[in-house]
Amino acid sequence: MQMLNKNSPAVPPYAQAHKKHVLIVVCICAIIAGLLSTYVYVTEVLDENAESLALLVQERDKEQAHVAYLNAQKEALRSTEAERRHLDTYFMDEKSVAYFLGQVETVGRGIGLRVDTVSLGVSNGILNTEISAAGAFPFLQQFVALVEKMPYKLRIDHADFTRAGDSTWSVRFALKVISFSGIR
Repeated sequence: MQMLNKNSPAVPPYAQAHKKHVLIVVCICAIIAGLLSTYVYVTEVLDENAESLALLVQERDKEQAHVAYLNAQKEALRSTEAERRHLDTYFMDEKSVAYFLGQVETVGRGIGLRVDTVSLGVSNGILNTEISAAGAFPFLQQFVALVEKMPYKLRIDHADFTRAGDSTWSVRFALKVISFSGIR
């Protein structure tokens, strides 16, 4: 065995290098272990956040679907309201009887006839009126046809045409307005 003298190193040089390499490997292992634990921690945090993010996205989607549903319902109400107002124009109430009779008279006067309302009454929710007009026979026929085409649910029960002179005729007809929403 060789004796170590005072000047000789206490640890052989290959042992020092080995010790240095072991220390480097241990540090690298510690760094890798730290990185692995950081990776595991970060993935767990991201998974938790991903779940809560998925719930938030699902809630947002539900809310957007609900808002779209409400908007569709509002639009349906608007269109229904507009349709109802349009349909209401085909029905009369007590306030619009004078307007209706004015329309009938305007139609007759527009083609050169003299038009009068003879009688007016309501029974069982039907407006009953009797109209008379005088003028040339073709215009009287046209007048009756135009009244029938008015945008109301109405019925002409009978029309009596009589000759009043050489070229003058008169008509008297009973008009029932079924779309009358007045007094019952």
